[in-house]
Amino acid sequence: MDEEKNENIENDVNEVSSVENTNVENDIKQETVNTFNEAKEKMKNINFKEEAEIGKGLFKQLFTNPREAIYEIAHDPNNSFFKTALLLVIIWAGLLLIREVIYYMGRKYFTFTFKDFLTIIKTTISPVLTIIALTASMYIFNKKSKKSLITTITAFTVAKIPVIVSVLLTYLRYISLNTTYITSPINAFLSVISAVLIYFAVKSLANEEDESESLKLFIKVIGVYYIIYFALSFLGLYI
Repeated sequence: MDEEKNENIENDVNEVSSVENTNVENDIKQETVNTFNEAKEKMKNINFKEEAEIGKGLFKQLFTNPREAIYEIAHDPNNSFFKTALLLVIIWAGLLLIREVIYYMGRKYFTFTFKDFLTIIKTTISPVLTIIALTASMYIFNKKSKKSLITTITAFTVAKIPVIVSVLLTYLRYISLNTTYITSPINAFLSVISAVLIYFAVKSLANEEDESESLKLFIKVIGVYYIIYFALSFLGLYI
């Protein structure tokens, strides 16, 4: 009798767990669709002059008070910086695309194969994959304070601004190869700054006040991010 009762309880628990998992999957799918639709609408209505002004203010705030800037983005109910984030991803992808095209056009014996075309495409979409990987990693572990995908995407994109600047600096090598002696340490420094901003983003998105817990969550998020990085590398995709 007890065994039958325990079995019924176990079945009920499994059924509840299955329903919860299905609900979570449906919520993620619905939010992904909503995010895509909103991104599409935002792209139609981008005012470049207005976004340039917002970007200037954002750069200034990131320079003077980066923690507060990221916190404001993570707790903005109106997602005011989402359009700016979309524009940043486009600029980032555009810089990588132009750099790849210049590289292939500048080769001594100019040849362009289908494999080269795929390499350019893979490099160009890497910023999008980077943000998706960070967002997915955060979504897995952030059980304490679930933020919308739009908010999470915006926070991580802004945290990647130093990386976008470092991509821009790589263009200096086309002026002179000697510039790499200057840009290499600067780019390394910018990567460190970006890592710190990602930590602030993780902390703010999770609403975590405890530094120790924030650091644990950050390590988990970055850990999953690099697992995704490793998996994508088999497809020739690098984030």
